[in-house]
Amino acid sequence: MGRKYHPPYFGLQCTHYESDADPWADIPEYQDFSRMFANLRKLRDPAALGPFMDADLVGSPATICRRIDRLAALGFTYFMVSSATPGTPIELRQRTMTRFAREVCPRYSRAMRTAM
Repeated sequence: MGRKYHPPYFGLQCTHYESDADPWADIPEYQDFSRMFANLRKLRDPAALGPFMDADLVGSPATICRRIDRLAALGFTYFMVSSATPGTPIELRQRTMTRFAREVCPRYSRAMRTAM
């Protein structure tokens, strides 16, 4: 799912922010913007999504739980989850969040365990 819907979204961001213009190239304090947009341009290619996908909460519920466990071990205690990637069909977004609520959240939240 990520390899299908993320690249077009990154392409939209490149267009919106006019990343190819690179107006920060000659400003030392803004070099990070140039690097950020260069990386954003790379993410338009599904084959380049590996590191992004490794850092994201994508995959099976078991994969997502392993990722959350690793982040929690680093000290993270709150997570924001969204399936609102532009271009992703609303039905797919709803199924994704429902599955997350049913299969992942109960492992981490007493309130979710009793609600399900």
